[in-house]
Amino acid sequence: MRLILTLLIYCSFTILTYAQESLNMNLLVSWDDDTLPISQNNKAFNDCWGYAADDREYAIVGGAADIFFFDITDPVNFALVAKIPGGTVTNWRDIKTYRNRAYAVSDASTEGLIIFDLSDLPNNVTVTYQSNEFFDRAHNIQIEEATGRLYVCGQPSSLKDLLVYDIATDPDNPVEIGNPNLTGGYVHDLFVRDNIAYCGHANNGMYIYDLTDPANPIELASIASDGYNHSNWVSDDGNTLVMAEETLGVPLSIIDITNFMNSDIELINSFQFPLLAPMHTNNVAHNPFIIGDLVYVSHYEDGVQVFDISDPMAPQQVAYYDTWGDNTEYNTTQGCWGVYPFLPSGRIIASDSSNGLFVLEMDESVRTKDIQSNAFKVYPNPALENLTIDLGEFEEAPDHFEIHSVDGKLIRSQEWDDDSIFIGDLSEGMYFISLRIGEVRYNAKFVKG
Repeated sequence: MRLILTLLIYCSFTILTYAQESLNMNLLVSWDDDTLPISQNNKAFNDCWGYAADDREYAIVGGAADIFFFDITDPVNFALVAKIPGGTVTNWRDIKTYRNRAYAVSDASTEGLIIFDLSDLPNNVTVTYQSNEFFDRAHNIQIEEATGRLYVCGQPSSLKDLLVYDIATDPDNPVEIGNPNLTGGYVHDLFVRDNIAYCGHANNGMYIYDLTDPANPIELASIASDGYNHSNWVSDDGNTLVMAEETLGVPLSIIDITNFMNSDIELINSFQFPLLAPMHTNNVAHNPFIIGDLVYVSHYEDGVQVFDISDPMAPQQVAYYDTWGDNTEYNTTQGCWGVYPFLPSGRIIASDSSNGLFVLEMDESVRTKDIQSNAFKVYPNPALENLTIDLGEFEEAPDHFEIHSVDGKLIRSQEWDDDSIFIGDLSEGMYFISLRIGEVRYNAKFVKG
């Protein structure tokens, strides 16, 4: 079935029933535009990210020449809200969000940093800043919401290994607060939590640094790679790191980082589940993200893959959706470039370098595992200082509660003692609160205004 709807800005999207192989994951809507320019590597799209506000959800997708913003709240009324030119046709774009802003960089270009105002969504998106004052190009960025810091990596060799900016003071006017050179050299991508940076140093492996003072980094630990150390993500509890090495046939790695402060990190296990096995096993993992015990991976020619690592010695493939579908062997970096699993609804955004945007839904039994949603209420929502928990018909009080940011960062974990929780110290934005009663975890989302 192919249904084409024309939007006001002369574009179209398609609701498709794809023949691609899938497991425990369904396609809600996809979008592509064959008239768009392609990059020098024959790719029309690159990375993606998500954003949620006012009970609506959005997908942001990088194109070879443009950045696209979609309202995906209701797949039936899916809409392309804005298409904003970057200025260059390039193979690489990266986008992250902070408060009601989106930040974008591109590699092999001179576009510098672009900042978008998302506060008027779903009506419009505007550019508040575009400048190459600090840099012409960058491969990737990461934002630590708790500190309001923007980390820029993948610089030309003439610049430092990492650039760090304060965006908390004024999100539209970044202020440089550090530009350190690091032991591992060039940084391809990084994950940051509590001022600790987990850096993918390409062929030099993965290094962990304390960047509390971003001008004076402290090396804490490192581990070698079997391939090109591309990107890493850290578990909610901070004890495990999953490492992707963007190299044909090199599996994902599970690293125990429990004792990284003592320079002690260890490879626990490596795993891969190629869709073309046993004939072909050299698939390529690109970007991993972790929520609870589940790892969501954009896996190029194998699409989106989801793994359960609750037992790190026996990871399990629990879901996948093949956005590429055309491969008979693994020999390219075409296919699923990016995945974003942090939307409040649990929907998954994926970007495919040739096939555009995919909005996916994983089977509830897999996604929630031991999590039950909407079992309690929170109010007011948005809240300023205190969040009240209505336990409804629960027969017993929770053992404790946790608050997580939308990127999976654990913000707070403490014993339950009152149904009013102080949140005045949180930055503005969307969060998840989880209550644990025995072995079951219940969650809800709220907005800190």
